[in-house]
Amino acid sequence: MVGMQRVQLVAEILHPRCPRGPAPPRGSERGNALVMGLFFLVITASLVFVGTLSSETMRSRTDAQFRVRSQAAQFARSGLTEAISWFRRQTTQPVAAFEPANDLLATPPRIDSDEPEIGLVREFRIAGRSFGRYEIWKEWAGDPIGARAPFRAALAARDVSRERTFGPGGTAWRLRAVGYVFEREDENRAFDELPNRVLARQVFESEILRLRLSPPGAAALCTRDGARVTIRDHTLIDGGAAAAGVFALSGTGNPTVVGSLGGQPGFLADSAYACSTESVFGASERDLVTTADLVVESMSDLPTPLPGNSLVVIDAGNVTFDASRPLRGTAVLYVRGDVTIAAGSASSFSGLLYVAGNLRISAPVDIDGAIVVADGRSVELFGTGDWVRIHYDGEILDHLRREIGQYRVAGPIRPLDAQD
Repeated sequence: MVGMQRVQLVAEILHPRCPRGPAPPRGSERGNALVMGLFFLVITASLVFVGTLSSETMRSRTDAQFRVRSQAAQFARSGLTEAISWFRRQTTQPVAAFEPANDLLATPPRIDSDEPEIGLVREFRIAGRSFGRYEIWKEWAGDPIGARAPFRAALAARDVSRERTFGPGGTAWRLRAVGYVFEREDENRAFDELPNRVLARQVFESEILRLRLSPPGAAALCTRDGARVTIRDHTLIDGGAAAAGVFALSGTGNPTVVGSLGGQPGFLADSAYACSTESVFGASERDLVTTADLVVESMSDLPTPLPGNSLVVIDAGNVTFDASRPLRGTAVLYVRGDVTIAAGSASSFSGLLYVAGNLRISAPVDIDGAIVVADGRSVELFGTGDWVRIHYDGEILDHLRREIGQYRVAGPIRPLDAQD
């Protein structure tokens, strides 16, 4: 008996009996469950589809708005670029009035603007019915369309020379350019008149400045204190037939000359001497930095030679030019500190060198153009073993005035508003 029980126990372990589950549902209950499952599946799929479609529509709309805003901003910047070009093209400098005009009888014909009564205006097709436009408004007190007066007053190009103390009128201008993206449905109506529709508008502002490049006088070396100039052996400062060798403020004494000092005359002093940054460049030091082609804060970043026909500002404290980094190139160089040109540098520079600190030059060095040393600073020239030659060259200065003294952006180009 015990043996039979063991056999049954082993059989149950090896082949357990499957427990009996609940009775299967009847046919009607299975159908209801299937319908409810399909119903919830349809609702879930619909929600997912609607959400995806809404997200895609929102993304497409955002992308489109971003594109048209970016295009309007690009057109406004293009307007500023053309306005600067217009100022540079004028035969009378500095420009006293912003007056773009159309003159078909001129040779060649002059077509400054699509709508000269507004100012400088250009329109162009982007694609299909989409167009771009930019406007730089001019001042016009007699505008017969009174509704444009507030817009013109807010956006018109304005001469800001007096308030910026840059000098005579026309030296500095504030420009505001409006860039548009619009759809044109009716060519007989204004771009912003229905059924035409403006999609985006951007306004950008900047100031432009015309540099003067006017040394205190026509001289190879201009420095306020004549007595603080030392010209040692093997040194030549020559103003040539049309300029002085050294020009200084009256009553500050005469240079110490062991080398050669030539010109017409060799030394000239005048009570009207002025060597400030504003006097020489027609700009403050801050604005000179913002308009420079290159600003260097470490001598390791200064290229040799200097970029041609450029305005370079060195803001690295006291600087030294030597054989490994000589002073070479044709440029306007402004140094906010002492300048030392070390012996053996073999420097050769053409242009205007403005030194805000003391100046010390050792041979061999050749400089053509002019040097200006700031108020109350010393100048020492050493020619031991070779020569230091400084020659006044009015042609080089005139060339740099044409290349560098033209209108240029003073400071950042900044947005004023953005509207759809």
